[in-house]
Amino acid sequence: PVSIGSITQTASYHMANIVSVCLLLMMYNGAIINFSHELNHRKELRNPFNSMLSMMCLASLISLGIKASLAYRDLGFTILETDYFSEDRMTYSYALHTVMQYDTWGPFRSVYTWHAVILTFMRQRALRSKGKWDASYSLAFTLSTLIVLLSAAASIPLFMTNVITYKPLWFACREL
Repeated sequence: PVSIGSITQTASYHMANIVSVCLLLMMYNGAIINFSHELNHRKELRNPFNSMLSMMCLASLISLGIKASLAYRDLGFTILETDYFSEDRMTYSYALHTVMQYDTWGPFRSVYTWHAVILTFMRQRALRSKGKWDASYSLAFTLSTLIVLLSAAASIPLFMTNVITYKPLWFACREL
């Protein structure tokens, strides 16, 4: 029992170190994404394609922030808790935070992906028309709005499946 307890505690500390490094890398990644977003908004680079790129950066930054918030919360539990089933870990706020993370991370990732697809089609059309067609800001805004609505509508089954149910702590521990 002593060796199993020390192995569990050592694994907990290693997990805390891994999560800390991931959070540090997420900070740098977020700073780079924010820099790209700001760079696309400069006056000399302002065009509909770059506005869509900056919307992609924003969707990526929100997705990264959602993941970082859950990792930060898990880091607090990893460092402070040695027992998985504790009263602090099995709270409604933690469950709500986890469900919000799962419900929003997927749609923001799909928004980023669909922006890349639409941007590719817009660039292809502009290159094939050889200067006869150019994207407008209204087209970029309309397509971005359509992408957000499409991603939200596609995630409705995800919203309906992730629910929080009440279960007493003693009952959850008994199931193991």
